[in-house]
Amino acid sequence: MGIEDRLRRALGHAAEPGEERPELWPAILRGAQRRRRAFEAARVAPGAVVAAAFAGLVLWAAVARHPAIQPEVPPGTGSVIVQSVELQGAGGFWKVGPLVRNLGSAPSGAVVTCRLVAGTAVSPPASVTLRFVPAGGSVRAEWIAIQGFPHGTAVARCTARPVPPVSPAPVPSPAPPAFVPDTIAFFDGAHGLAAGSVWASSCGADGACPGEIRATSDGGHTWSVVYRTKLSILDLTALAPRFGWAVVGPVSCGGRMCPRPGIVATTNGGRTWHLVARGALPRTISFATSTLGWGVVGGNPQTRLARTRDGGRTWQVVGRPCATPFSPALVSFPTPSLGWLLCTTQPGAGQQGRAVLATIDGGRTWRLLAEGDLFGGPSPPPGVTDLGSSGYPESMFFLADGHGWIGYGGPAATLVGTADGGVTWQTVLAGSRFDPSAYAAAPAWFASDSVGYALVGSAPPAMWLVRTAGGGGRWAAVDRWAWSGP
Repeated sequence: MGIEDRLRRALGHAAEPGEERPELWPAILRGAQRRRRAFEAARVAPGAVVAAAFAGLVLWAAVARHPAIQPEVPPGTGSVIVQSVELQGAGGFWKVGPLVRNLGSAPSGAVVTCRLVAGTAVSPPASVTLRFVPAGGSVRAEWIAIQGFPHGTAVARCTARPVPPVSPAPVPSPAPPAFVPDTIAFFDGAHGLAAGSVWASSCGADGACPGEIRATSDGGHTWSVVYRTKLSILDLTALAPRFGWAVVGPVSCGGRMCPRPGIVATTNGGRTWHLVARGALPRTISFATSTLGWGVVGGNPQTRLARTRDGGRTWQVVGRPCATPFSPALVSFPTPSLGWLLCTTQPGAGQQGRAVLATIDGGRTWRLLAEGDLFGGPSPPPGVTDLGSSGYPESMFFLADGHGWIGYGGPAATLVGTADGGVTWQTVLAGSRFDPSAYAAAPAWFASDSVGYALVGSAPPAMWLVRTAGGGGRWAAVDRWAWSGP
């Protein structure tokens, strides 16, 4: 029996006999239909909930069994990609240069594999390994060579796979700049100057480093900087009690933009310096007074002797006293009339010809005192001492009483001396006495016949300052400068 029939029967029993009221029936029927719809909805709802739950379970199972594909990243590595590719070559030989980027937050290595593609043709793979790609950084891989792919045009396809990184060797910190002198000059036994280069890894491509002049007042034990220049100090000289001059310029330069050499001077013992001249100036100088000086101008073998009478402001060429094949190289004038000139030949194989000349009339006439020809040439003329030819003369210094010294570089790292104005010579200092790697025992500067100083050069760049108080018989180290950089 349906619900409508049951309602009619129940209403029939409840109504008074003879009082059937048909006008109530439509409203009762509408209420019954609403209850039936509610009942059907209630019966369907649990099934929908169960179906939704089952669908979610299936989806979870699918995700758990098939997660999103991720690159295989070993522990401690980043995520690497090929950022760009450079391709060179054609017709059988190709070079591929991939740029690899690390997208991760940790360093990574990378194995990069590349193939060439030309239409449907694909080359065999070729790989290269990058040992270290910093986090967030990019590294250009070495060129990958692919041969035997004879197509005229191709494109490169590269992929990168992360591998554990291998940290690069630590880059050593650059050595701090260090002053290494290469020339000295003294006013007296305690006060003097040293000029040289400030060695640093940032020196120019030609090896030229900035120059400095330093001063001492305690015989070379301590020094203070008194002059700096971006150029090199080519020569230095001093004159008691307080005058000094230095030649400043490029070590070597062949262009029109090369800086011109200059001469700077001091009149207060080196405390302050001022520019005296600039232009075509001597590279080596010697002053007899505060105004009268001598120098060597030009380049070997076309050097000339020059003179100044105004403290170095202007220079005049006065001749070439050296006989062929010798050219002026070094000069020393302790007085206006008394001077010595060292002439040399072109060097070669640890040897260099040299000749010592002297003047007693201010350079008007010269006399040959000693000579050493290159490679065992003709013997010196009668009455002229044989100086030999081993080593390279690098400095010469004379006192007014005829005591003099010549410093040699190269295999003969020695200082030789004379007590008779340059006629006879003997060794007074061997550079190996202070360092087996000595390559020079020059320059030397004497304040008197007994007290003098010399620089002994050794590797890598290093320099000893040595002092004698017995005229060169015994020497003691005073200071040492060195630079430990490459």
